Amino acid sequence: MDYHRRLCRFHNLLCLCIGIWIHIYHKRKKNEHDAKAYFLAEGTLTWWAIGASLIASNISAEQFIGMSARDTFWVCSCSL
Repeated sequence: MDYHRRLCRFHNLLCLCIGIWIHIYHKRKKNEHDAKAYFLAEGTLTWWAIGASLIASNISAEQFIGMSARDTFWVCSCSL
């Protein structure tokens, strides 16, 4: 039973990846892409999406580990 579930999940993931690849291939073939369209998202992004992207790209692994350590310390100190 476990083998069949894993096989089904693999099949679904494979179909999803192939579908995404076909979609991207046809979109690139149909539309002309250049650097301006790539970096500016063809002018379709809003200001808040661009701002969230900039903030998210500036968060490093150090900050994630530091926040986890701080929260762990806080949880442990509250449970005592």
